Amino acid sequence: VLDRMLEGTGRQVDLARPTVDARLPDGSRLKAQIPPVAVKGTTITIRRFRKDITAEKLVELGTVSRELLGWLGECVRGRLNVAVSGGTASGKSTFLNVLAGFIPGEEWIITIEDPAELQFDHPCVRSLEARPPNTEGKGEVTMLDLVRDALRMHPDRIVVGEVRGAEAYAMINAMNTGHDGSLTTLHANNVREALSRLVNMVLMANTGLPQAAIVDQIRAA
Repeated sequence: VLDRMLEGTGRQVDLARPTVDARLPDGSRLKAQIPPVAVKGTTITIRRFRKDITAEKLVELGTVSRELLGWLGECVRGRLNVAVSGGTASGKSTFLNVLAGFIPGEEWIITIEDPAELQFDHPCVRSLEARPPNTEGKGEVTMLDLVRDALRMHPDRIVVGEVRGAEAYAMINAMNTGHDGSLTTLHANNVREALSRLVNMVLMANTGLPQAAIVDQIRAA
């Protein structure tokens, strides 16, 4: 069953790589493990994403006030860089989808994810997805590779679905060098922790920059 689900996704699972992340045709996210990693047999988890959450729905649910949502919309239209932070399954991607709805239709967007799960209702979106190495250890395309590619494509907006590592440095640079209005998400329990994690992720890029310089770049972005 798992092999059939992975057909057409470009991902595979075997003894050499007993865990897999994949995106199913309907946009759902699949995570699976096989023995020996899965001690009691193959495990499959499918995470489905709601498609009925709109800006108006967030107001109805009391998640955000109409005034705050309006202000956030002005931030996006005004090309401010925005990072959405929160815990696992707290709704970061859903909220990012809503924020992207404020991007003017004449602007074109590049999304960069691993795996792809954002579903923007926008007329001009190009989606890029990272890829792990094959069984021979070749063919890997990292989030950092894709962010660098996006910079050469001259998009109006760059959206990094979730920043997790060294790609944070390229993203911060992009925000500071003409790619205003970029959007991203990151795991954190609060804003202060989010900024601290962002510093740590930039340090993972081994740029040689002192922490104070990294903080200044994040502040500028």
